[in-house]
Amino acid sequence: MTDTDPNSLQVTENPFAPDTFAAGVTSFALFNGVIAITLTNPRWNMTENRFDHVVVGRIVMPVAGAQNLALSLLDYLKRNGLDATSAVVQDQPIH
Repeated sequence: MTDTDPNSLQVTENPFAPDTFAAGVTSFALFNGVIAITLTNPRWNMTENRFDHVVVGRIVMPVAGAQNLALSLLDYLKRNGLDATSAVVQDQPIH
């Protein structure tokens, strides 16, 4: 890895940092060198009797950070015996 290897960084843990569960990604946006990744989760809509994909958060980071995230995640999946190319196809395309 490069000098931005997360294992070589000194990280201070914050026990109050929020965790957000997201079941999917619905979009990516690139603007002025910043990437925004929109995270969603299915929620039951009792009125319409269906699941809606509700935005639960966004990750916004510089392109270099997003590239590092993508490569690090692919590497992590591979080291744990998971093939990223066999991902579950969701009912909504990623744009």
